[in-house]
Amino acid sequence: MQEYITTIRKAIWVVNETDFEPLLKSGFRFSLSYFLLLLLLYTGFSFVVGFISYGNILDSIIAAVIVFAMVPLIFGFLSVATHMILQLFGCTRPLTDTLQMYTYGSTASLLLGWVPCIGTLASLVSFGNTFRGIRELNKLDFWKTAVAMVVPQILLAILILGLVMFFGMLI
Repeated sequence: MQEYITTIRKAIWVVNETDFEPLLKSGFRFSLSYFLLLLLLYTGFSFVVGFISYGNILDSIIAAVIVFAMVPLIFGFLSVATHMILQLFGCTRPLTDTLQMYTYGSTASLLLGWVPCIGTLASLVSFGNTFRGIRELNKLDFWKTAVAMVVPQILLAILILGLVMFFGMLI
C-alpha cells in the first residue's frame, strides 16, 4: 500500500520532466493495479456524491456501474489511438509505456474528478501531466505531442456524439 501512496505523490503533480522515467520502472502490472485502485476510489466517491446529490440509491448504483465500465474503455481508446499516432511519428516506445503514462498522468483526475467544480481542474492537470510524460518519454516536440494527444480526444468526441445521435434517433 505504501508503494501506491508513494506513486500517487509522484504522479499527482509532476514537477520535473525527468520524473517520468522512474514511474515506468515499477512495471506494467503495477500500473494496471494502480489504475484499478484509483478507478475503484473514483467510482466509490462518484457513487457517494451522486447519492448525496440525488438521494436515489438505484440511480447512483447504475451511474457508478456505468462510470466503472466507461472510464477504462475511454482510457484504452485514448491510449491506443495516441500510441498509433506516436508510431506514425516514428516513436519506438512500446504500447505499455503509453498506457503507463496515461495511467500515471490521470492520477489527479481519478483522485479528484468526482469533486464538483474541482474535477475540471483535475482533468486539466491530468492532461498536462500525460502530455509532458509522453513528450519526455518519446523525445517529441510540442506540436507532435499535441497532435498525438488532441486528435484522439477529437475522435472520441465525434464517436460519442455519433452514438448519441444514433441512439437518440432510435428512441
